Amino acid sequence: MQTAILIDRDEIRKVEAEEQYHFVLNVLVQMGLPLEECFPDSEDPQEFTPDYKRKLRDVLDKFRVLVLDDRDGGIKIYVEEELVAEWKKCRFELREDLSTVDPRKRIYVALYIDYWSMFEEQEG
Repeated sequence: MQTAILIDRDEIRKVEAEEQYHFVLNVLVQMGLPLEECFPDSEDPQEFTPDYKRKLRDVLDKFRVLVLDDRDGGIKIYVEEELVAEWKKCRFELREDLSTVDPRKRIYVALYIDYWSMFEEQEG
């Protein structure tokens, strides 16, 4: 699935991290994993502490799920050896709104997100 989000240029990395976090969480929830103690109640990725990460790692190991971050903006999720979801590196496009009075606010970013999940295909 491809989508675009229009954001302030100062928020690029923050919004990208939030969207990745929500994607991974959504896929793991759709898999039916017992994640009650693996994520904070808040949906803020900043609250995903090392303690939550350790608990999540234990659950993922138990159910043979592997979440691979390619360190270049991409994420792949496997169950055993089967790819079940993928988040591709985001694309950014600078845009300008000439109707904005404040010159600091004229430049904004279109964040293009491309991801796939076997669960979305089953729903559609």
